[in-house]
Amino acid sequence: MNELVRTQPPETAGALRSTSRSAAVAGGYRVVATAGVFEPGFRGGGPIRSLRYILDTLPDDLDVTLVTRDRDLRSPVSYPGLSGRLLRRDPRSAVFYLDPFALRHWARLLRHVRSRPVDLLYVNSLWSPFSVVAILAVALGVLRAGAILLAPRGELAPAALGIRSRKKRLFLSVWAPLLRRLDVRWQACSRREEEQIRAAVPWAQVMVNGNECAVPEVPAPPAEPSDGPLRLVFIGRISPMKNLVTALEAVAGTTRPIEFDIFGPVEDEQYWARCRRIVESMPGHVRVAYRGELPTAQVLETFGRYDAFLFPTLGENYGHVIVESMAAGCPVVCSDETPFSEQIAEAGERWYALRRQPRSARCWTGWPTGRSENVPRRNGQRPGGTGSGGSRAGNSMCWSMPGGSAADRRPCGSVTRAGSARYLRCPVVRACLPDAAHFVR
Repeated sequence: MNELVRTQPPETAGALRSTSRSAAVAGGYRVVATAGVFEPGFRGGGPIRSLRYILDTLPDDLDVTLVTRDRDLRSPVSYPGLSGRLLRRDPRSAVFYLDPFALRHWARLLRHVRSRPVDLLYVNSLWSPFSVVAILAVALGVLRAGAILLAPRGELAPAALGIRSRKKRLFLSVWAPLLRRLDVRWQACSRREEEQIRAAVPWAQVMVNGNECAVPEVPAPPAEPSDGPLRLVFIGRISPMKNLVTALEAVAGTTRPIEFDIFGPVEDEQYWARCRRIVESMPGHVRVAYRGELPTAQVLETFGRYDAFLFPTLGENYGHVIVESMAAGCPVVCSDETPFSEQIAEAGERWYALRRQPRSARCWTGWPTGRSENVPRRNGQRPGGTGSGGSRAGNSMCWSMPGGSAADRRPCGSVTRAGSARYLRCPVVRACLPDAAHFVR
């Protein structure tokens, strides 16, 4: 189990300790935050890291209590020794681990929350029961809060709203008027998410505050070149939003040997069953393996073992896993539905992005096929030769359609160093990528 300590650096990290009245911050601005899952859990993905960074970088005059569930996402077992406890991380922040079905936990939490006035209620997620209960508590007068800030964490992206769309829109039609009456403010992680919030909630008052996460100050050293199969990896929750099906369909259409490893918790069993059916029909030159769940502490090390990160996500309000992949020196092949897509495309040398056609592996062409010398390696080199325009040949990535005629399958373009880029020339790809000149440089 991961120990809940401050992010390194700073050097003042320390283990959790039980909260006492003398340890609480006297006075100051008081915040009560809610989140469905927090450390030592890891199945919740990026929001856990966002919240950890927030708690680790608080000003000295803030006192934050985070209320979270006493177990990881979809886990039947609570964290050992944490259920029902209020544990202080440092003088500025504490975490209460709540079992929603234990009445004594609610009584203990209510006593703590109402011990001093709350200046801000900060809820993470629009749909989470933790958010709904906290906001209802304010509406009914059970909890008094000076202001409410809601961070939807990408839940209002079009692709996210498209999943169980009818239920979500029905709930929003009832819930939004209450949020407006309570003068709820909204937090977006990017201008893209701000637009998504305003599209769903036109009256919303939105504050844009980008996420941050701790990564090593020194980049990981490049891996040694390999003459074996291309090693691809997918790290993320197995759910429709992460779009693993498209990655699998794409890999299935390649013509060269590929090893594709999948890490992540299964969030949607029906979706995972669909993924397994695709894996079972893979051609002989493609090996796909599910490696199970991956604790946060092992993500950077794992990325360092692969040639590229395949991530055709349908939408990210931030994308911590993309940052971690780049920090580990692992090239990213992703959709254009992330805040980093343009930077990835512009980098050209090591990170690549192509415009996604929703749920279509044939149009999402971010995988190399064709001759083995066209396969990029993590250190940007391959044995012998240089590419056109004076760039190293290893800095080019050839794109081919994973299916269709032989003409469709020929190398149809490349992404090279900035200043010597060539546009995609295959007419089929150009039709799928009307903005190829923008996304590929």
